[in-house]
Amino acid sequence: MIHPSVRFNYINKATANNRDSLDLCPMAASVVLFVAIMASSSSAKADPLSLVLADLMNSSPRLAAAEADWKAAGDRASETWRKAWTPQLDLTFSQGYQNYQKPDAATRFYDARTSSARITQLVYDFGKSSSSVAEAEAVTAQNQVAYKAVGQGLLLEALTAFISVQRSHQVLRFARDSEANIREQTQLENALVESGKGYASNVLQAKAQLAGASARRVRAEGALDVAQARVKAVFGGQADRLSYKDAMAFPEEHLPVSREAAHDLALKNNLQIALGQLRSDAIRERKWSTTAGEFAPRIELIGEAGRNSNSDGTVGMVDNRKAVLQVTLPFNVGLGGVAAVEAAAKELLASRRREDDTRNLVIEQVDISWRNLKTAKENMENLSNQMNIASQFLEIARQERQVGRRTLLDVLTAETNLINAQSDYISTTYDLSIAAFTLLQAIGQLDVSFIREDLAKLHELPGRNSPLPAQFDSTR
Repeated sequence: MIHPSVRFNYINKATANNRDSLDLCPMAASVVLFVAIMASSSSAKADPLSLVLADLMNSSPRLAAAEADWKAAGDRASETWRKAWTPQLDLTFSQGYQNYQKPDAATRFYDARTSSARITQLVYDFGKSSSSVAEAEAVTAQNQVAYKAVGQGLLLEALTAFISVQRSHQVLRFARDSEANIREQTQLENALVESGKGYASNVLQAKAQLAGASARRVRAEGALDVAQARVKAVFGGQADRLSYKDAMAFPEEHLPVSREAAHDLALKNNLQIALGQLRSDAIRERKWSTTAGEFAPRIELIGEAGRNSNSDGTVGMVDNRKAVLQVTLPFNVGLGGVAAVEAAAKELLASRRREDDTRNLVIEQVDISWRNLKTAKENMENLSNQMNIASQFLEIARQERQVGRRTLLDVLTAETNLINAQSDYISTTYDLSIAAFTLLQAIGQLDVSFIREDLAKLHELPGRNSPLPAQFDSTR
């Protein structure tokens, strides 16, 4: 019984002397290099991912900017309310020379001074101010939701970048193992040809496989560099604290039980939908405010006290005090108010249509994430079965090699196929995690508290013929 995660090396008795004389350093170098990569990627002061993510959320410039927008909107809402419903005090003082001339009288120059204090309190404006305040409050709520959306987006980016680095490390390890295995195979075939026991065609076939394995290794190295660059861009100064040794648990208990349930949760909790609704609420209030401002009277209580000295032809001091109830009805004879209301109504209609479009896009995002999740689960089962079959084939091939029914090339090719199957399986486990977190973000429920250690060992190879854990059942 052979465990599929074991690195298989077959040494045939007939070629033992030849193989022992070959340099097996590439295999050892592959293992040592992978360990070095993993060690270099983990800082000596590495912290748990959940702690690093929490610090990232507290220090991210993107999130700080969104929070500043939210607080600024709150201040503007407070400003709107205060200016609408608290008294307005205007103080005026002037001093200078005044030329005052009456008919049939000599022109006189005065050293005039005036001072006044005027306080105005809105009594009622038929909803204009109330709607302006409601609009400002809706904008504040919109910025609050935008702040949460930025936080969820940043969290998903961070998780995806972190998982991508982990996957790239694993894929690169398998790619190097495969390349080293084929290189060793090529050297063995060369040795057999030189000793007169092999075939040149086998050497050419091995070299062709080696070129393909080298290309796969180069792609894996490039993917790792790209993934690490993404981590640095997302985590910033927190990237050096990350350790890629510990895998994240699959958030099964937080996922919806069906695609229909995911649709319902998304329509209820998705932050992009909430943003659209709040934007429409703000525009609706602006429409009412515009209507009242253009066509409804404004009622104000005004109190004023003033003192004039040598002003308007009157020598000496003159005190003036009054308290009035003032009604103002603005009306543009060119019907500019009608155009303003129509513009606001069209803006509201456009916002409602964008809401509909956003709902469709969110449902699409949920469907794609659900399909990716289901695909990854199904592929895990298929690839697990493939590993079992590849392992069994390798056992049989080794046995048949003993009796001369298989070539050494067949045996080592089987090893390479098993390594590639293992690589594909591990890569799919990370696809599963990314799909799960993407789905949680789509339904508006992604949270840093979901990050914990992987006790189910999702990202490890299963034993021969062992079933996947129940929570990874693709029929769900």
